[in-house]
Formats: sequence, structure tokens, C-alpha cells
Amino acid sequence: MTRAGVWGAQAIAAVFLTGALAVSHDAAPEKPPCVLIMVALESDIDSGQARADDAFRFVTVEAAQLADGTAVPANTPGFGLVAIAHHADRGGLGGYLVLETRFLALPDGRRVPVSIAWARADPATATGASLNVPGIVGAIPFSGYLLAPYGYLHHGKDVVIPRGRQIPVLLGDDVATGACAPPSPVPSPSPAPTAPATAAPSASAAPVPLATATAATR
Repeated sequence: MTRAGVWGAQAIAAVFLTGALAVSHDAAPEKPPCVLIMVALESDIDSGQARADDAFRFVTVEAAQLADGTAVPANTPGFGLVAIAHHADRGGLGGYLVLETRFLALPDGRRVPVSIAWARADPATATGASLNVPGIVGAIPFSGYLLAPYGYLHHGKDVVIPRGRQIPVLLGDDVATGACAPPSPVPSPSPAPTAPATAAPSASAAPVPLATATAATR
């Protein structure tokens, strides 16, 4: 085979390979979106009292339908656990909570797995204030003798995730197996651009043309 023939055969093979890759790429099915709904807590959860593995209840705020067609009515009860609970402590440590939803209890007795949609928001966590003294106070002479004991002994503030707090969740096993496409994160709102300052109109009178001023003095 001549060199031109070899080049021609290679070109034809490249065309077929490109076409095959394009077909296989186009044939890949897109994942359906995961089922995303809101649930609401049925009781307050206080970092000053809660402990890890404490149970809590919530209800669905809206109705939904799973990928297999199963209906999930509004006000369906659900259950979860406190994943992390830190009480406020000395040194200005504020209370801290992290919640974990587990499942919904359908009217027919079945249980549907529920996971928090962390990409959408983080209302299932809360941190208490430190109540620390502002740092500028340290500039006062000899203040360190008072601030050091205070900073060691004083407690931060506990925090409460209130009853009725709404949390976005994802329903079903498809979330864990990767069979559905999770929602994209919600971008943080960007601050509105500040309008440029406009120059204030001058208080001085407009200049009079030379010809007009000369005529007025005659």
C-alpha cells in the first residue's frame, strides 16, 4: 500500500472512531433530578440540653412523589437524630448543633430515607455566640490582668434551632446510590453595586460670553 493509501486509511479510521465516541456520549442517559422537599421541625432543639443521638420529629411541609410513583402526602411524619451537640463552655465556646434526618413514615407503614440537602442551605446547624470581650478593649493598659481570667472562665451562649424551622431534604435511596442528580448549590447573593456618586451642580453662575458682557456695559 502506498503512503497516500495508509494516510487515507488512518483518516477513515479516525472519522469512524470520532463518530462512535459521539454516539456513545449522546446515548448516555441523563439522571433524573432528586426529589427535594421542605420539612419542618416539631419541637425546639436546645444545645444546652440536647445530646448526640437524641431523637427529634419533623413533618413534610408539602406533598411529593418519589421516582417509583409513591405519593408522599403533606404533613407526613419523619424522624431524625441530633448528630452533634456541644454545650456552651468556658473560654467563650458557644453551643453547637448539627441535625441529621433519617426517614419518613408513610401512611401505609413504609419508610422512606431522608437526607438533608446540604447544597441548598445549612439550616440544620446552629452555633451560639462566644460573648467574648471586643478585642479593642485589650488596648487599655493593664486590661490583660482582667481579660485573661474572664476569657477563661466565662461561658459562650447556647443556641436553639426553633420549632417550625424548615429544612430542605432529599427523598429516597436514589440519593445515596447516585441514581439521581442532586440539586445545585444556591449561590450566595452578591452585594448590590454601589451607584457612582454624581457631581453636585455648581452653585456659581454660568460664565457670560465676552460679547454679551461688553454690550451690557455700553
